[in-house]
Amino acid sequence: ATILASERVAAHFTDCRELYTGGRVRPADYVVLDRSDHWDTSGLPGQWSEFAARPEYEMWKESGAIIVFRRK
Repeated sequence: ATILASERVAAHFTDCRELYTGGRVRPADYVVLDRSDHWDTSGLPGQWSEFAARPEYEMWKESGAIIVFRRK
């Protein structure tokens, strides 16, 4: 599966073959964002509402500041 993640969360997916981070949003099977990640300078954690509005993604899981979107 392809994963797009905020930087702090991405550290937990280092074994994933297709892991993307940063401000350049790429299509991914899963988008994992830590909304409390203030160290991420890409702005990706702040884009969670944009992913929520995209018709190709659905909110799959949410726990505290972590939110996971899955491509439909």
